[in-house]
Amino acid sequence: MIHKFRNIFISEVSKGIPGEASHKKMYPSIRPSNNKTISRNASVMILIYLKNETLHTIFIRRPEDGTIHSGQVSLPGGKEEPADHDLIETGIRETHEEIGIELKKTEIVSSLTPIHIKASNFIVQPIVAMIDYNPIFSADAKEVASLIETPIQALTDDMNQKVKLFSSHGVTFSAPYYDIQGEVIWGATAIIITEFTDILKRNEEMLTFL
Repeated sequence: MIHKFRNIFISEVSKGIPGEASHKKMYPSIRPSNNKTISRNASVMILIYLKNETLHTIFIRRPEDGTIHSGQVSLPGGKEEPADHDLIETGIRETHEEIGIELKKTEIVSSLTPIHIKASNFIVQPIVAMIDYNPIFSADAKEVASLIETPIQALTDDMNQKVKLFSSHGVTFSAPYYDIQGEVIWGATAIIITEFTDILKRNEEMLTFL
């Protein structure tokens, strides 16, 4: 099943990806400013896999460690290291380090639109990978507080997109978010996921796999 889904997804991506048209749907009402001129590179992985004959993906909750993204739900990933040949290799390495899954480059399906996270001054490259088995995860306790698995269908269900007030660094603002199993997925992660799901929604055949 996932092989056919993969082929349709690749074909759909070849037609172009939504970029800003998708991203802006999940923008907070206030976006932080950034006066820094040099950004760092990072990548995150949208990993699609079969679990109980249903297509799933996985998120991680960051530890409460006082950093800028402390306690937030995100995709597996992290910053580019000097030894990485490209950001795909960064995503593969970080996925292995954080959740214990060692991906092959042949399992990488596509890249999505990079996003600038102004609060931390990273330019993040989303990567999509698909595997045809139910992986056994092994989370790195230093970087991952918990794992959150969810069917892709929950992300394409508009009923799970909501809006609420957030507070950060003394500022209160509203922002769209995904309510997934009671978990709040917002900010850059929600922006990236919305581009991915908008690609799925363009093709009714892909939705029949979910």
